Amino acid sequence: MSDTDKTAPTEEKPQEETKETKETKPVEAEEPKPENGKDNQEEAGNGAVSVEVEEKLKTKIVEQLEYYFGDVNLPRDTFMKGEMAKNDGWIEVTTMLKFNRLKSLLDGVFEEKQHVAAILDCLQSSDLIEVDPAGKKLRRSLEFPAPESRAEDKTVYLKNFPKTETTLDELLEHFKSNYEGVQGVIMRNFNRKTFEKGEIVFKREFKGSIFVVFKTKEQAESLLSQESVKYKGVELLKMMQKEYSAQKLAKFQARAEARKKKSEKVDDDDGPAEGENALPELPANIFVKILGIPEGLSREDIKSSWADFFSNNKEEYQIAFIDFNRGEKDAVLRLDRENAATEAIELISKSENPGKIGIGTGNAEKQLCEVKQLEGKEEEDHRAQVSKQQQMRLTQRKRNANRGRGRGRGHKRQRRY
Repeated sequence: MSDTDKTAPTEEKPQEETKETKETKPVEAEEPKPENGKDNQEEAGNGAVSVEVEEKLKTKIVEQLEYYFGDVNLPRDTFMKGEMAKNDGWIEVTTMLKFNRLKSLLDGVFEEKQHVAAILDCLQSSDLIEVDPAGKKLRRSLEFPAPESRAEDKTVYLKNFPKTETTLDELLEHFKSNYEGVQGVIMRNFNRKTFEKGEIVFKREFKGSIFVVFKTKEQAESLLSQESVKYKGVELLKMMQKEYSAQKLAKFQARAEARKKKSEKVDDDDGPAEGENALPELPANIFVKILGIPEGLSREDIKSSWADFFSNNKEEYQIAFIDFNRGEKDAVLRLDRENAATEAIELISKSENPGKIGIGTGNAEKQLCEVKQLEGKEEEDHRAQVSKQQQMRLTQRKRNANRGRGRGRGHKRQRRY
């Protein structure tokens, strides 16, 4: 996965280990905080503080730790693998406490000096994670060899989640309660470049898509085989991660090839030189046709109605151009992303009114109109028409730019008699 992802429960990397952290010695226990709900504690044989953890919290802590050492995270977590490689698979408990999500489970319930003891108490119930005799290090049990791959054949890609106010905890609860064998959820994020007070700032934002990892291939295929998969009432696009990765690779290779052609600048007797005036090839699967447009509507009405339907992910289905004049019955929409038309039609086909969306103006009642993807000869003809129009506009712009050239200083215009 090349995109910046947020793993389930998390993939936050700890900060650098300081000398002070390495040399921290076990301390004697103080009276536990009331939040812990326990009235006593004993000193462990290894000198560490011993505490008891409430069962509900213990479950969360064990799940979090087993996630770090589990099949979902470990193959892709370079930090964890690097730390484990230093000491035959062992990793310091104090290092694990630098993971923000784990630390947040302990903060407010235990004092910082009790965190290690709380983890040791929790891990008594774990089969996946071993604790060394000194109670200072953890490792994945040798009975469960770490997987070498990212298990793409057990991972499903899902898209069309709300990009704001979607949390990892909500996603985990939803998929674990509705589908058998869910091991983890990976939220796909990216860093958006913005400016604040004159400085460049990168903000981490959710892409609206996730990976759900299952224990078995059959469990992943079971979700994929369902006719409809929804989240908070919104239909989701779904495919295996392998299929998604193949599409991403094909798209990357196509872009690389386009850049290569553009840089070659090969002259063509029948047209402009490539790289100077040639237009890039239009992406595949971008044309959608809406039939039966109500009389009197404008392009803006169509654009607004389309955006209303895809309100959760407007950016994913943006319109680049609408081929429509007022009074016409049909409109052809050119979307600005490869395969956007195919995905849009799939979502529309599973909506409350399959194959149709409401088209209208303002707050007035919208009329349901049939929507289809342009395919075959109809798609080829429209693609050729758009390419021709774009090339004509480009040629005209070049002519306009060339007007007036060649009259620099010292060149007088000749009079014609």
